[in-house]
Amino acid sequence: MNIFDLTYDIENGMVHFKGDPIPRIKQVKSINKDGYNVKKIIIGTHTSTHVDSPSHFIENGKSVDKVDVFSYSGIVSVIDASKYDKITPELIKNVSNKKIFFYTGSNLEWNKYKTFKNYSYITKETAEMIVKKNVDLIGIDSPSIEEPNNKDFPAHKILLGNNVLIIENLNSIELKKLVGKVVFVLTLPLKIKEGDGSPARVIAFELP
Repeated sequence: MNIFDLTYDIENGMVHFKGDPIPRIKQVKSINKDGYNVKKIIIGTHTSTHVDSPSHFIENGKSVDKVDVFSYSGIVSVIDASKYDKITPELIKNVSNKKIFFYTGSNLEWNKYKTFKNYSYITKETAEMIVKKNVDLIGIDSPSIEEPNNKDFPAHKILLGNNVLIIENLNSIELKKLVGKVVFVLTLPLKIKEGDGSPARVIAFELP
């Protein structure tokens, strides 16, 4: 069985959205001095590969600790959206699976700030179709499903408002290998009390 890690590392000072906490990893204990290693980590809940829970945009929506953890996992269809600057309804009209990952190639130049300024996104119309098709999980290798600089956040509000869960910042290099395939995905976010999202480890298993 082939296994693919769709997760990016969490690194000191790594790329992040403007206004989010700057990721900081600091050594606070060391084997040489203290006999053991401990690091202090400061990150936002939407740093690196991460999940969104409904409470990210929906008042009284479920927080990440209240969402069934297995809802972020399951059988996923991987769709090639790399030739488009936005994901439109035509790309999913023939998809019957309830969990969809979009490969856009947006993060092939990961850890460069331009990645977070110019990336493929899900349109409002596509979000509406996703809900209509009863899809319950969307994943993308862009930093966000939302159009850059759109402060109304229509895609997030439509999807999370209908309990469609979201995974963002998937590893483009690994996801590209799965285009056109149906895979089993295991996603494990941190169980953050009242969390609006969480960094997560996302692993894909190629089905026989």
